[in-house]
Amino acid sequence: MRVCSCKTRAAHRSRTLLFVHLAAGAAIALAALLFFKTGLRFWPCALHRLTGLYCLTCGATRAVGALLSLDLALSAALNPVPLLLVGFWLLVVLFEAAQALRGRDRPFRWLVPCVVFILVCAGIFCVLRNVGVLPPL
Repeated sequence: MRVCSCKTRAAHRSRTLLFVHLAAGAAIALAALLFFKTGLRFWPCALHRLTGLYCLTCGATRAVGALLSLDLALSAALNPVPLLLVGFWLLVVLFEAAQALRGRDRPFRWLVPCVVFILVCAGIFCVLRNVGVLPPL
């Protein structure tokens, strides 16, 4: 019977989480790259068609395409949510890498504040676009 110390288990868990985050990010990036390079497109926004209002995700598909082209300014202008999500993902990966290097297993305490920040930014962006402060898509 093998007995693992808490530090060894924590280091193993941190390395596993880091691997999962990196693998998920690579899979999402590959899927998005294939999606945009093959010329496929999503349907237009149903809410915008019915009401004329922009939703929280209007422009997000084109923003991801701009991110893949490394055009950060265009991506932020189309919809800042994908850019914020990539930044948040990088923050989590860096945190997990630091935890793996230290052999620790501490929870990421900034998860809820980061998600709330992204949702608030998306809501503000949506309102500003719908009242005409920001240019339409």
